[in-house]
Amino acid sequence: MNKLLLLLLISSSLSISAKAQRGTYDFLLGVEAAFPTGDFNSYKTGVGGWVQGLLGVGESGQVSFTTGYNTFTFKTPPANEKIKTSIIPLLIGYKYNWSVFYAHPQAGLGLYRFKTKVDNGGTSTTTKSSDSGFTLGLGAGVKVSRLDLGLRYQAGFPGGGTISYFGINAGYSLVKR
Repeated sequence: MNKLLLLLLISSSLSISAKAQRGTYDFLLGVEAAFPTGDFNSYKTGVGGWVQGLLGVGESGQVSFTTGYNTFTFKTPPANEKIKTSIIPLLIGYKYNWSVFYAHPQAGLGLYRFKTKVDNGGTSTTTKSSDSGFTLGLGAGVKVSRLDLGLRYQAGFPGGGTISYFGINAGYSLVKR
């Protein structure tokens, strides 16, 4: 899976460099509130941040690379336990722009970290594990001046399970050319 992702990144970079003269490029920073769905709805609303690079490949499209960090805590863990899940997505996508509106499908790799801390009175025990899996995202939003407001759905498939959420995000464009 990692070799496939690396090959996809390299081939995307080569095709992008050939078309870099057209379109616009951008670099955004943002925050996100994430609402767990499906099997993952036993977690509270997550929070996180993201960075996104965009490279124009035509009059209305941009190839994107997005990464970030979201963290979620379990709603009702067993007594004396704290359960937390963190997600780092590494996604490549295509942002199609219509005036101020856009659609943004993405795919890539998600890195998932699971942590359980058990408080045994005066001592505590922490168990950590991690996994990775194919991850998909689909977003839509509006971009006004340097402000980017969006909604998105993300689903990841680590270890045979599904971790999914709806996100509301806001970003700010640092560079736009």
